[in-house]
Amino acid sequence: MAVRVGDIRFAIRAGADAMRKHKIVMGTPASAGAPHGYGIITRGIREALKRHAAESVEMLPPLTTEYGWDWRLVISQVAPWFIGDGRHDDIIWHTMLEIEPFPDFWGRVLNRVRAVWAPSEWVREQLRYVGVRRPILVAPYGVDHDVFTPVDRSGRDGPFTVLTWGRGLVSRKHLLDAVMAFAKAGLDDARLVVKVNADDETVKNGAAFTYNGRPIDGVEVINRNLPRRAMARLLHEADVLLYLSGGEGLGLMPLEAMATALPVVMMAVTGMGEYADTDTVYVVGGRREPARTYINRFGYHCTWWRPDVDEVADVLRHIYHHRDEAIAKGWAGHQRSLLFTWERMASEFVGFLDTLEV
Repeated sequence: MAVRVGDIRFAIRAGADAMRKHKIVMGTPASAGAPHGYGIITRGIREALKRHAAESVEMLPPLTTEYGWDWRLVISQVAPWFIGDGRHDDIIWHTMLEIEPFPDFWGRVLNRVRAVWAPSEWVREQLRYVGVRRPILVAPYGVDHDVFTPVDRSGRDGPFTVLTWGRGLVSRKHLLDAVMAFAKAGLDDARLVVKVNADDETVKNGAAFTYNGRPIDGVEVINRNLPRRAMARLLHEADVLLYLSGGEGLGLMPLEAMATALPVVMMAVTGMGEYADTDTVYVVGGRREPARTYINRFGYHCTWWRPDVDEVADVLRHIYHHRDEAIAKGWAGHQRSLLFTWERMASEFVGFLDTLEV
């Protein structure tokens, strides 16, 4: 069965249990145990491959030299010291970044491995731009649909709840822009929940927000890491998600929100364009800005996106006054999210491995 998502076609294999089993060793980043980002991705990939694609999957330090494995799957951003000279024909490198363009040295490093795995067509295009010539698989991650279940938000009582999420207040997720948009929207009987990770130093001692010199009422900051089901409860309790990230390799949080039938306000840029369009989310505009975190890290000019705060405020006000329309949009997003499963990802990965062995 072929499923079309944007401009990408995924061939979904029937009978995953009949797929050839591979022996895979996963070289994982230090963040593999984290409750967010690469941690969620690494665990999702590992469990999906164990269930559907591999005879055995082990998680070892990156680029282990253990013997007896068909493939080494490295899940990490790229650093030139990760591998030495020469070719590594047993390595599949899964990677992504959130900026344009990617670093030039990524092309030199990745051309030494057998193949590359990208989570979105946008990442594939960026890898080709910096000179990666190896085969590239595009296979997005899946949503834990047993955790992020859909809920009916019609006829709700209580305050209109807006949720925004990111690693920290000062980051490419633009949480402060979300706070400003909430203030500008001027909604009655509304609250904003700001979820940040426990390691965000900017809110260790609490956070107070002001707009035009006055405190912004109704803002709650959750400054701790939450289990997956607790994150799902936050989404279930919300009426809209403001996800104003300036760049993602794919972006799981909007997909998880869409799975719960929650309306999402976001920019359909970078890897998020894999699933976000005007049929399934509220798309807002933005502009490119210097990605200063990565400019400092890599030493060259690169960009990500900054949302139009006034437009976000207008859209938020529209959703507030048109709840039925927003609920319908949320259910359309839910249907789109059903295309993104860990099982489909594992099937695509195994099919890709089979082509490499021909």
